[in-house]
Amino acid sequence: MNLEEIKKISIASYLQSIGCEIRENRNYYGMYQSPYRSDTQASLKVDYGKNLWHDFGTGEGGSIIDLVMKVQNCNFKKALEYLQKEGFTKTSFSFHRNIFHEKRKSPLVIISVLPISSKGLIQYLHSRRIPLEVATNYCKEVHFQIGEKPYYSIGFKNDSDGYILRNKFCKQCTSSDITTFQFFDNCYNECLVFEGFFDFLSYLTLQDIKKIKTNTAVLNSVTNINKALPFLKKHKKVLTYFDNDDAGKKATLLIQKNDLSLHDKSSLYLGYNDLNEFLIKMKI
Repeated sequence: MNLEEIKKISIASYLQSIGCEIRENRNYYGMYQSPYRSDTQASLKVDYGKNLWHDFGTGEGGSIIDLVMKVQNCNFKKALEYLQKEGFTKTSFSFHRNIFHEKRKSPLVIISVLPISSKGLIQYLHSRRIPLEVATNYCKEVHFQIGEKPYYSIGFKNDSDGYILRNKFCKQCTSSDITTFQFFDNCYNECLVFEGFFDFLSYLTLQDIKKIKTNTAVLNSVTNINKALPFLKKHKKVLTYFDNDDAGKKATLLIQKNDLSLHDKSSLYLGYNDLNEFLIKMKI
């Protein structure tokens, strides 16, 4: 393929191949969660007609080549080699119009749940500065399929017995729900609340503890905040470790409106997007 043919490779096809499901389908464009950064808002827009992408969270965008360079963290030449080798579908309106329906026909299916042993996943944890001995107390290596394609990720179980799935390239979940840890000797004195499980694991790492002993709720997405409120309301004190962004602020305000004794801990990592970014960039 020449350069122009490569640029015609469907961005939606590429995102689907790395496990990024469409969040909103508007016929002529689709919205996705950004596969190369923490994104709870589905900020990545893919224009089907122009076959271009734009990340409203960062202002970045461009062609399929630009996206592969960003996701794969590679140069222009390596991106071209990757796209030529993988044999993706070229842009077609029929493909894009049917993406949402195809996703329903080919749901994510878990094949196996194992202890974390994959070199790639261990390296991914290392890049997030999470010790393996901390992660293995709460996470598994989950192998799954989307359609006919196999994938594997770090899996964090939620209260619906589903898994929140994360790897270097994308984010998935088998069901959307919070994760709670409850200890009866806690007497509902206080509860820790985290936006995502990497923030939870970062807290454990920063505190140099391998297992939590305080009642805890992990939202797994700020959109689950209402699901967490009944659990939070049982406690005398709620300590939040939300992202330093608009979504985190809205979640904090919602807890305050429910007359809970809130202690906002986001100032501890002011200047960083979240607790994990603070852990990654801190000097030891």
